[in-house]
Amino acid sequence: MKFMLYCSNNPVDLGIEDEQGIWDLIKFREHIEDCVPCKRFMYLLGEEFFDSMIGMFGTKWKVGKS
Repeated sequence: MKFMLYCSNNPVDLGIEDEQGIWDLIKFREHIEDCVPCKRFMYLLGEEFFDSMIGMFGTKWKVGKS
């Protein structure tokens, strides 16, 4: 699974993704709660999506490149 920001900001610059391509799901969620363009994620996926991801995988997620 690959995530992209609707706001087109660089997730590395925002501290969401590290140099190994691992996303901090807590920071990702915080960003989409605050960023108007990225709030679409909450509408499309629902808040339960993030709760489920964090519950299953913890706070870190290796994002695929496809």
